[in-house]
Amino acid sequence: MDSERILGMGDQGANRLVIPVGKLSLYTTYTGVPPLMRLPVVLDCGTNNEEYHADPFYIGLRQKRLEDFGNSTAFQLLRKYQNKLCTFNDDIQDTASVVHGDLPAAVPLSGKPISEQNFIFLGHRRSALILESRVESLQPRKLPYAHGAPEYPNLVETLDRIKTTALTGVCTIAKAFNETGARR
Repeated sequence: MDSERILGMGDQGANRLVIPVGKLSLYTTYTGVPPLMRLPVVLDCGTNNEEYHADPFYIGLRQKRLEDFGNSTAFQLLRKYQNKLCTFNDDIQDTASVVHGDLPAAVPLSGKPISEQNFIFLGHRRSALILESRVESLQPRKLPYAHGAPEYPNLVETLDRIKTTALTGVCTIAKAFNETGARR
């Protein structure tokens, strides 16, 4: 992770380390891999955040960084290099990778094949499902994946109506997950 654009917070430079630490905590929770077997890594490539350059307590490199995998170029660079170089962009591929890794471990616990599962992915903003009702705000590359879906007022009602068998989601919506929803 090169810290160029952090979850809509902008260029965080070396301060970005808190994000992979948090992600590894989630991965440990989801997969059961012990925390000692994981290593959070941030590549300190500098920062273009002038406030950090002037901050005497900033621990990172005080130099400008090359803009490389920012949101404006990430998909283009990933498409260009993904079959030539070992390339991974966490903003694009991270959530899908975690879910793809977790499903084979979780599905057998239900006693039903994956074809009989109903999944709910709770996200927020860019992480949310791609709905036709949001088509005006979708980036062109997402349009082929847009689909119609009913909207429900809260997670519990969604779980009830769709007869969900698996729930995946990490979001910043306060109280989106509660005991009632988790027990469903």
